[in-house]
Amino acid sequence: MKKIFAFWIKWLARLTPRSTPIAAPSTPLAQTIDQAASAPRIPAEPQPTVAPPPVFGRSGEPADFWNAGFRSVLRIKDDSKPPQTKPLPKATREEVLAELANLEDVPALKSLAENFSRLLGQPNITLEEIVEAISKDSILCLTILRMANSVDVALSARVESVELAVQMLGVVRVRRAAQAHELMRGSESERTPLDWRPLWVHSLATAIIAEKLAEVLRLGQPQQLYIAGLLHDVGKVALSSVFPGTYQNILLNAWAGDDTLESLEHQGFGVDHCEAGTIFAGKSRMNPLVLQSVAHHGTPENASSHRAEVAAVHIANHLAKAYGIGFSGTKFDPQHAPLKSLTAWTVLMAETGRRHDVESFCVLMDPFLCALASDLDVVLKNL
Repeated sequence: MKKIFAFWIKWLARLTPRSTPIAAPSTPLAQTIDQAASAPRIPAEPQPTVAPPPVFGRSGEPADFWNAGFRSVLRIKDDSKPPQTKPLPKATREEVLAELANLEDVPALKSLAENFSRLLGQPNITLEEIVEAISKDSILCLTILRMANSVDVALSARVESVELAVQMLGVVRVRRAAQAHELMRGSESERTPLDWRPLWVHSLATAIIAEKLAEVLRLGQPQQLYIAGLLHDVGKVALSSVFPGTYQNILLNAWAGDDTLESLEHQGFGVDHCEAGTIFAGKSRMNPLVLQSVAHHGTPENASSHRAEVAAVHIANHLAKAYGIGFSGTKFDPQHAPLKSLTAWTVLMAETGRRHDVESFCVLMDPFLCALASDLDVVLKNL
């Protein structure tokens, strides 16, 4: 275990120095696809004037969605209702900080770290070689074919060729599937009371949305925003790794009661996942943009630097929840927290001098978000 985590720290220390931009995490296959996709950037679409879609981008009631999410994370197989709240066993803040300082193993991040070493120096290869690489991984191959045969993509005839599937989906959507597949493969072997794969899907969605917002909001630094989005909730995994039983009870109480997850974390640990994640990211020598995003992704107005980028991660996190992509471990009802009410918009105005039309923004982003939700759903269902 110690060697595994040392490997992760070693590679991030070598590959993400503070003076050098952090490369976006990716699987070897995803990097290959990126290199093959040399098409010019599509210009931004003109802002439409029609009414925006519903804020909650999925069908069904929010409560149905978060009930299913809690059952999945807590490994509850039946459709039982939330259990009764339980008294929380408590650890002192000092004990928690000591455990976090010695944290040795986060399997999903280990998987990413192993692939950072292969990220550099990848040769350019052809589309045929991309298809060959996909074909060697049976689960990824099945995922790509199912995506190509989905309602929003499929032709009149069933798609059974991986090459045709890649051509139909485009390299961007195939890249998403490859990233999610690699991340999930790294987390599926975790032997804990909690199944964090839905959280990693949420985190990956937040990363992809944040990367998109770098373009839409004209912020730059898309790779840094990707890393920040991917790691914004890593404190939840860190806390559950050092105190799995306590964190399981915290989630049960968050499901059954009215307290927020952050409040329950403070009750049980004296810290919340934002502070825990910042400690973990700091050990990994992440740069200030990432550290500020991990610490303040819920309160961008409190960031001491990189405030516009932290605001973008805040918006990305909100959109991933609103469209029901993965599950963050918290209850979310967009009617109680509409997108236009986020403090992130005020922060962006103060930092960039640009005012954003939130309704037009919703319409512009909706097709992208619906496609992303569909793609990551397919990946999660194939695991």
